[in-house]
Amino acid sequence: MRTLRLLALGTLAGLLAACPSPDTTRKAMDALTAGAVVPDTLPMLLNKESPFRYPDALFSSKVQGNVMLRIYIDSTGTVWPESTLVLRSSGHPEFDSAAVRGAPRLHFLPAKLKNTPVGVAIKLPVFFRQPGGPPVPGDSVLKPKATATP
Repeated sequence: MRTLRLLALGTLAGLLAACPSPDTTRKAMDALTAGAVVPDTLPMLLNKESPFRYPDALFSSKVQGNVMLRIYIDSTGTVWPESTLVLRSSGHPEFDSAAVRGAPRLHFLPAKLKNTPVGVAIKLPVFFRQPGGPPVPGDSVLKPKATATP
């Protein structure tokens, strides 16, 4: 199977297992994150290989896309599968599902607050890209900007 690149950026949230709809889930997560403490150190990704698998049909069709997930990482660095939520769809359910399926296989050094491991939620962008494929809107975050020389 094909693997892809991933990046992680931080925000805080909690666990949601029994919410009946995506809208209810999103509102509950927003309520849980209100007033959350920001850690001193964000979680650090430990995976050597990406756990996200490019859906074969979309790869064969040369389709690319981005999925934005929200995942909860506990104080041991484990992702809680029931906390995973698609914040921004790629527009392709296969990409969204592949991102959600791969998230629980991520492993992190946990975030820390005053040198104590703490649970946090992060926004996790997952990029599905073809080797040598054309840029997709938002790809500028994948490459550093060139610096001007005098």
